[in-house]
Amino acid sequence: MRTIAARLQSEEIKAALEDHLYATEARVRRDAFRDLIRATEVEDFDILIDMLQDEEVSMSAWNEILAPLSDVISWRDKVYLQIALRRQPERERFAEMLQSHRLFKTSEEAKFQECISSNARRC
Repeated sequence: MRTIAARLQSEEIKAALEDHLYATEARVRRDAFRDLIRATEVEDFDILIDMLQDEEVSMSAWNEILAPLSDVISWRDKVYLQIALRRQPERERFAEMLQSHRLFKTSEEAKFQECISSNARRC
């Protein structure tokens, strides 16, 4: 958990998350989402998904992980997130969303590796 919290201290992740959540332009939010996915490790998705599926994870553990983002996420969104993390249906929905993001990241990485291996000029 400390590894994820440490990675969330990255200014790259904080800026991408803030733009993804709060930018007024759809293009900026979309680009920020891609930046956020690129900056997140596949292992982090796996850890978060496992935590979401574990009903025994305490709110203090979640607060420890999310602490680096306290200056990025609005107080309203923090409250919503704290309430949602206490409910199994919302945690399952979050886990499914992270599964989708993980799949997107792995497919993007596979495309990039294929591009590099084919010696394409523009990857």
